[in-house]
Amino acid sequence: MKEVKHVVRSGPDKGRTFFIQRMSAFEAEKWGRLFLRGATVDISPDMKPVYVGGMAELASSGLGMNTLRAMPSEYSDQLINGLNGTIELLAVDGVTRLSAACIGEEIEAGTYIDVQQRAFELNIGFFQAVSRSLPKLPKAEAERETTLSAPTSHQPLQP
Repeated sequence: MKEVKHVVRSGPDKGRTFFIQRMSAFEAEKWGRLFLRGATVDISPDMKPVYVGGMAELASSGLGMNTLRAMPSEYSDQLINGLNGTIELLAVDGVTRLSAACIGEEIEAGTYIDVQQRAFELNIGFFQAVSRSLPKLPKAEAERETTLSAPTSHQPLQP
C-alpha cells in the first residue's frame, strides 16, 4: 500500500512526523459508498445523481472533510474512524508509530485536523471511480425556445 510521510511545518507541533496510508481499493470503495450515502441522506432521490456526480470536484476542492463533519453522526463517526485508521504518528523516540487512537494527548487539535485533511486527500480516488460509475445525466436540449411573457426592448443577439 502507498504511504506518505507528512512533517508538520509550523505551529506547536512543528517537526512532528505522521505517516498516512492509502486505503486498499476494497476499503476505499466501501468507505466511499458510506461517504456518499451520508452526504446525500437528506437529498431528494431525483437530485442524488447530480450531487454524487459533483463529489469528485467537492473532494478535490478541499471541502470533503467539511462535508464529512457536517453529516449525521451515524455516518461521520464511522467515516472518521476509517480515516483515522490510516494515520500514525512517529513517537518522540523516532522509531515507534502511534495509531490515531493513541495520539490525542500528543498533538494539538489543529494539527490533527490538518493531518486528517491530508489523509482524506490521499484517499479520494474512490470519488472519481464512483462518479465514473454513475449513469450519465440527460443532456440539455441543444436549442431551447423561450418565450417572454412581457414585451421587451432588448433585441436577441444574432450569431
